[in-house]
Amino acid sequence: MRPPIHLEHLGHLDAFTCAQTLSHLPDLLFLDSALRHPALGRYSFVAADPFGRLVVQGGRALWNGDALPQPPLSALRSLLDRFQQSRIDSLPPFQGGAAGYLAYDFRHTLETLTPAPADVPLPEAVLPFYETLVHNSDVGRIPPLMLEFRRCARTPACSGGS
Repeated sequence: MRPPIHLEHLGHLDAFTCAQTLSHLPDLLFLDSALRHPALGRYSFVAADPFGRLVVQGGRALWNGDALPQPPLSALRSLLDRFQQSRIDSLPPFQGGAAGYLAYDFRHTLETLTPAPADVPLPEAVLPFYETLVHNSDVGRIPPLMLEFRRCARTPACSGGS
């Protein structure tokens, strides 16, 4: 597991302003907790410019555009294990990793069904992997914080297909 290499307090920057600032970067992720509640609406997260993307298209897993030999869920597990980060207990639960969408058609990955004709050929899943994350505690316990992990994943040795 890799520990974070950079941890920076961002003063009073709110999550929406942070998302606006990063909106020019690819794959902006903005998980906003608009509810101010200590248990139900505690954190907002912003991330952008992932180091990699797992896409499931036609039942096949692709990592940064290259086909993987494993089925999609096995490929996801392998990538999550490969890029696992050390957890910091004093920080919010999401500390980087994969976040994206699973389309309704992803159900074919989970069970055998007769496929319906597709109007628009979209991927069944897109899961960008993030190594830099900004979080806000919406109940005021933790100041806004930027957490950054090693950029090893951006090197050819770490971003290959297996």
